[in-house]
Amino acid sequence: IERIAGDPAAAGRAAREIAREHFDAERVLGRLLTDIGVAPTRTRGTVDVHGSTDPEPAAAEERPRAPRLHEDCTVLALVPHYECEQYLDDCLASLSAQTRPLDGIVVIDDASAEAPVGIVSRYPNVTLMQADENSGPYRLVQQIINDTDYDAYLFQDADDWSAPDRLQKLLEHAEATGADMVGSQEVR
Repeated sequence: IERIAGDPAAAGRAAREIAREHFDAERVLGRLLTDIGVAPTRTRGTVDVHGSTDPEPAAAEERPRAPRLHEDCTVLALVPHYECEQYLDDCLASLSAQTRPLDGIVVIDDASAEAPVGIVSRYPNVTLMQADENSGPYRLVQQIINDTDYDAYLFQDADDWSAPDRLQKLLEHAEATGADMVGSQEVR
């Protein structure tokens, strides 16, 4: 450290090497998966995760590949909600006004004191589901994914809104690049 303290270029090289060694996302993911007993395998530049702890899963047991994302995919918007009624109307209005319409919108209420029935009822294309107990947005979203069969899912926080062409742009980009997953950033 003393040798590079006065040399910004050397410090930069050292920082990059440390980041490569310790923060390589694929390597970190592989270590974490191995630690919890899941066997990661490398395929076509991605890490596939198999739930089996068998060292060599049978080829016949490989998960089928999800369909490629494209303009005509079926897409469900998932909106986890907990006590943020003041934003939900704007959220649902923005999802309902997409230039490429969604195939479904579901608000998953995480056991709020009062479910947003009144707000959701203004949107005939929106389904309200309610959790019996507060369990967090990730569990709720995963449960809906497990219980449905859409080609793609659009994640939307209940206190955010989407630009009118958000879904259209995401699907165009996914189709053009062949990506299995695409996302967008927020503007503040």
